[in-house]
Amino acid sequence: MNILKDIVLSENGPSVSKIQVNESIQYIGIGLKKEVVLKDHKTPVPAILTVLLGKIRFIMTDTEIELTTGDVFNIPVDVMHRVEALEDTHFTVLKTL
Repeated sequence: MNILKDIVLSENGPSVSKIQVNESIQYIGIGLKKEVVLKDHKTPVPAILTVLLGKIRFIMTDTEIELTTGDVFNIPVDVMHRVEALEDTHFTVLKTL
């Protein structure tokens, strides 16, 4: 799989692909076209977001963080958040289960 080629960006919403899922991890690839939003959600387990290409705004209740190509971010457990694409973006999320 090549995340940058295989995840087709859509103006209708996030494009999500399972890279690997088993009893210990969930590794997913996400593509967001510029201005597309990954709606409010939270993770009940530790997760790491890695921006492969592009730029996003990671928004929590009191905090906004801009992440760009190559940035890695530890997503806080049980904190409501959303992701907005500031440009066409591909990123991964790795969760330990």
